[in-house]
Amino acid sequence: MGDWQGSTFRLSIEKCGGRFTSHMCTKHIALPAFTLAEVLITLGIIGIVAAMTLPSLISNYQHKVLESQFKKAYSELSQVILKIHTDNGLELIPNNFSNKYKLSDCLKEYYHIIKDCGNVNINTKGCIKLSPTEDDIWNMEIYKSYNGKSINFGYLDDGVLITNDGTTILFEQGTQAASMGRFLIGVDINGFTQKPNRFGHDVFVFEISPSGKLIPLGNPNAKWWGTGVCDAVSNSSINGYSCTYKAINEPDYFKNLPK
Repeated sequence: MGDWQGSTFRLSIEKCGGRFTSHMCTKHIALPAFTLAEVLITLGIIGIVAAMTLPSLISNYQHKVLESQFKKAYSELSQVILKIHTDNGLELIPNNFSNKYKLSDCLKEYYHIIKDCGNVNINTKGCIKLSPTEDDIWNMEIYKSYNGKSINFGYLDDGVLITNDGTTILFEQGTQAASMGRFLIGVDINGFTQKPNRFGHDVFVFEISPSGKLIPLGNPNAKWWGTGVCDAVSNSSINGYSCTYKAINEPDYFKNLPK
């Protein structure tokens, strides 16, 4: 038999001469236990600690995912661009391509492309498009700058390819590329349908050298914005374009992304 007394459960064991019986020689053993109030207090503390730590754990996990996706996309794109150069035996400069055969057309031969969206404009269905009320490519609803402000998308509006895993590849292969003598290529590592859709978070931009090498923007050797903006408080309309160099070279880059 047993009974509760306060916070202690008292167990009655009847024993005599080494044999258990239903009577004789009753001995009480006190076993520790928790009251209902103590259990509720403990659960409350656990809940508070979880509420404080869970957001940080989720954020760290998300940043790890972005870092992994970035490394994969960077590696694949580097190999493809170099292979285009070696397979075709030509410098990858705008003058060696035309409106009939663009750099984006060339990439379609090396990626599994499920959709060629063409240029970014107001009515491109199923792809990156502008709001019908906009007459410029500023203030896009889909993409934002490094710190979540308006981004000038006019440097990556000359072509959009979507791969079978959702990766979105963006091009500057028009007049601006021709004037600089270098292509720009951007990659949305988790696709334009997935957030955060912010430059320097899941969108990274590279310059293509004539010899088929990817030069991350922010690299001092880049012709496009070698010392551009990648700043948590900047209002620049190109803030984030030059974060790629930091993403490659700073070990804690993804851990320190601004909210």
